[in-house]
Amino acid sequence: MKLILASKSPRRKMILEKLGLDFDIVLSNVEEIEDENGNIEDTVKKNAELKANAVAKNNDGAVVIGADTLVEFNGKVLGQPKTKDDAREMIALLSGETHFAVTGICVLNTKTGEKIIDISKTLLRLRALEDYEIDDYINSGAYCGKAGAYNITDDFAIRSIERLEGSYTNVVGLPTEKLIPILKKFGIKV
Repeated sequence: MKLILASKSPRRKMILEKLGLDFDIVLSNVEEIEDENGNIEDTVKKNAELKANAVAKNNDGAVVIGADTLVEFNGKVLGQPKTKDDAREMIALLSGETHFAVTGICVLNTKTGEKIIDISKTLLRLRALEDYEIDDYINSGAYCGKAGAYNITDDFAIRSIERLEGSYTNVVGLPTEKLIPILKKFGIKV
């Protein structure tokens, strides 16, 4: 059966490649919701489902993966920063603090109509950062397109993360501990 990733994320693509999977990428082009009743878990699940449903409509006989990742700090949801100032504010907020990366996944089998939706939540802590470290990172532009304004696989995260409890691949954007059993259930060899 054909496997489709409904995401433009290079990190999600990398995870599927590292799993040795043969897949296509089809962009969903849906407008993501920003806040589902103030609940980050509902929001990421809904966005993942929106993406998978949009791609599934035009792809019969496929297994479609939709995913969405957001960061939560003290009840506040941090998505992708829209500006440099947004990014600076997010990193300053997270500096020296514990926060969560939350990813929703939706895997849809278009042949049977079966759909499985789940979430993964990982606790992270950035060390206390100096102002110049935040400025250097923001000026690099590496924050673009990243929930919470940083990417766990980049140099900034390697220097800044002092604690991680839970799934690493969840923080990257696709929790393999959740995804692999679902794919196997749908007949995809992993």
